[in-house]
Amino acid sequence: MLFSQPHKPNNTMEAKQYRKRAVVIEAVQFTGTNSGEIEEFVGAYLQSEADANNPNHPANVIIPTPEGDMRALAGDYIIRGIKGEYYPCKPDIFEKTYDEVVVLKGGDNCPCEAEPTRNLDFGQAIRHLKHGSKVARDGWNGKGMFLFLLPAGTIPKEAIHDPMLRLVLENNGKDSFEALASIRMKTADGKILTGWLASQTDMLAEDWIVWEDWMLPKQISDRYCNDTVEDAGCVCGACNAKKNLTKEALAEMLNDNEYGDEITKEQEALAKENNLVVLFPYSDDNLEARGAIYDELGAYEGRDFALIKKGEMFKAEDDEPDVFHKAEEDIIVQLVDDSQPEAQRKIALVWIAGANTTKAWNMTTELPHAKFTIKEDGEVWADGIVIDLDEIQ
Repeated sequence: MLFSQPHKPNNTMEAKQYRKRAVVIEAVQFTGTNSGEIEEFVGAYLQSEADANNPNHPANVIIPTPEGDMRALAGDYIIRGIKGEYYPCKPDIFEKTYDEVVVLKGGDNCPCEAEPTRNLDFGQAIRHLKHGSKVARDGWNGKGMFLFLLPAGTIPKEAIHDPMLRLVLENNGKDSFEALASIRMKTADGKILTGWLASQTDMLAEDWIVWEDWMLPKQISDRYCNDTVEDAGCVCGACNAKKNLTKEALAEMLNDNEYGDEITKEQEALAKENNLVVLFPYSDDNLEARGAIYDELGAYEGRDFALIKKGEMFKAEDDEPDVFHKAEEDIIVQLVDDSQPEAQRKIALVWIAGANTTKAWNMTTELPHAKFTIKEDGEVWADGIVIDLDEIQ
């Protein structure tokens, strides 16, 4: 007969440490109203239990997992694992475990893997640089500072203005020279630093981010979760905040742009995506609207306008007294009658050129807005404003 010996602790055994492998998963958050989207993601019809307070929406959905059926409540994430399995995950665990990833640039055949875009170490930041992205440190305080990679290339003699370099080429009988790749910095004062060198702190830091052109210094941290729901700049799932870009952030980005270059196409797209409308004068006779509203309205030497929300009635110029129109979308119109309801959302554009000032236009409104200035040859030329249409009732 065999008898088992009592187990004696092995005091020499130590628990080893293990690092979780970096894997990319796909996930969709269940909001309580998107059960159809969850079914499409899972690829199967899902059972659900009705919400007692809202019978039209399920209180949960039943997710089949390798361990059996599990309930996913509103706010939970549904994850597709590396083997194609599905399982729910609580939002607080999800946010602590996963970062959203983007595919690095490099064309359809780029072999690079997806990378996070925040909380990067120096190696990850370098990989982003090599694939065409700009990077910055979250801790940098200078306005608009970021790094970019100038790739290697051939520079012809005609493009060289340095007489010493041209002399070197001529002495060697060459018409061009090969320039090595270099990391450059866009500095806080708008200059370009060639041959940026990383400090020990930079190389050991883990607060690198992928820079996007609309970012401003104070928005870099705000764009990610700081545990305050009130922060409109935060877009992480844990905060459930709505906005990527606030009217204040966009106005600061547009501030002091030159006349004729008031807003870029990329900024227009961001404004439209975030339901922001940018208003600014042009020449001596136009009001321009960009972003969520795109229009050009006559404003020769000044005019009053009004913001009309979708579905509202308004009067148009030259209409009969009893004629009204219904707005099919949010629009800006010339204000015809101060006694009409739309006058509550008046936007006044006033021509002030020649009044002992270089400024040509003032823009005022009682609507919630963020203001920016437009310059011409370095002098203030006009006001512009940014309005968040979601704030207008």
